[in-house]
Parts: sequence; C-alpha cells; structure tokens
Amino acid sequence: RKAGWDCLRHYEIIASGSIPLFQDRLSQAPELTMAHWPKRLLDRLAQQYNNTMTTQEIDADGQYAIIAAALREFLKSRLTTEALAAYVLRSSGIPNAQRVLLLSAHPDPDYQRDMLIHGLRRRLGSGLIDFIRPAHLYASPPGSEIPPSNLTLRHLYGYGFTYAQRLQDHAPYQIDRTNIEERILNHEFDLIIYASVHRGMPFWPAVYRTYAPHERIFIDGEDEHGWCLWSSFLSTVGTYFMRELPDGCPPDVLPSQVHYDHFYGPFPDDA
Repeated sequence: RKAGWDCLRHYEIIASGSIPLFQDRLSQAPELTMAHWPKRLLDRLAQQYNNTMTTQEIDADGQYAIIAAALREFLKSRLTTEALAAYVLRSSGIPNAQRVLLLSAHPDPDYQRDMLIHGLRRRLGSGLIDFIRPAHLYASPPGSEIPPSNLTLRHLYGYGFTYAQRLQDHAPYQIDRTNIEERILNHEFDLIIYASVHRGMPFWPAVYRTYAPHERIFIDGEDEHGWCLWSSFLSTVGTYFMRELPDGCPPDVLPSQVHYDHFYGPFPDDA
C-alpha cells in the first residue's frame, strides 16, 4: 500500500501470470475499497508465498502456476476496463446506454479516468465522446509522423506502460468533440460522466440544468482521501463512484449543509 490501496501495478502483475503479494493485509483495507478483488484469498496467498522463498520452493508442488492462471482468468472476467465500463453503466440504471459523454478538465494521465475511457471506447466505439481528449491514450493514424515530443512515452507517468496509445480515434471512427455545450443542452447523450471530479467539471451548469440525477455519473478516482462536502454534494445529484471509499461512508449529512450554491453560485435566473 502506498498513497492508496488500489494500484494499476496490481492488475499488471496478475495479467503477467504472477500473484501479487501484499505486505499490508488487504483485509485491513476499507470494505468497499478494491471491492471486486478477492482480498481474503490474496491475504492467504501472501502468508503462503512469503518473500523469503526461492522460485523453486514457491512452485514445488505446481500449485502456484495453477493459482496464478486462475487469478488471471478472474481478472479477465471481472477486472478489465470493459468490465469496469459495464459496471458503471449497469450501476447507473442505464446499462444499454449508447451515447455517452465523458467529461474531464485536464489532458494529463489519470489512471481511473483513462481506464474508464478505454473500457467505454471498447464497448461503445464512437458512441463515447471523451472531452477533453487525452492525447496520450490514442495511437497516431497509420502512416503519420512520430508523435510530438510531448506525447512520447518517456514524458508520460510510468512511461505510459499499459495505458498509452492503445486506442484509435482517427478515420473511420468519427469521434465528434465539437459543440459540446450545445449538444448537452439538446440532451443528445444518454449519460454524462464526470471522470475526475476533483480535477474540474466542465459544462456543469448546463449538465445540471438538462440532465436528471440518474443520467449523471461522478467518478472520484483519487487515492485515499476521506469523505468531504464536495462528495456529499455530488452524491445527492447523481451516481457517485469513489475508488478509495472509506468505511462509514457516506456519512450522515444534513440537506441544509449541501447546496448547489455552495459550490458554483446561483444560476443567472435564480439570482
């Protein structure tokens, strides 16, 4: 465990055919953090395969390879980006959404947002509009020149390992990222997803006016940071997903403590 319990490296370890051994017992993590992971099993495996064992000792009876393969199959069915996308859509109550607008306010790597974009793009194709466009997620069109220096892998967090340049949005995909506010006000989309709520919420007044709470999704992908009034507010106006959800959340918050005006001020016609 570092800043939080969940980490992209954990997924990569299992995908490579290995077993992640956690020094901190996962049973000590909040109950709903890493909720889709087999935490008790991984705790037992950490005790069984400790870091003092040699490679020969670890797989002396052949069980390590069998367990590692089973964990990899579990990951492929439950922990992929497409499984994440399906879970978010299903939890929203609109599992068959075809037109989804995913909004964020910064272009830099953001693992939770980037994994969700990847899963939704694989699931919906051009039905997902990601704005703003995280350029590091997309490969250059065939035959194009080398990407600009600021998009090369060496400039990305973790050198872009696992997540960078895995998607395509050049022709024939036709990803239209123009006139976003107008299209929001015309209710063009089935769902609006704010994919990184602590890093900006573009077009929020238009979304608040036009979309019902069940059509708004908020993603809090930060490392463990506890609950706050911002979280409380957003959970009252849409479906709120928190990657590192502490025990006892959400706490009891009086309605009088949470208002739109506290965060963005009154609408022009409400002033």
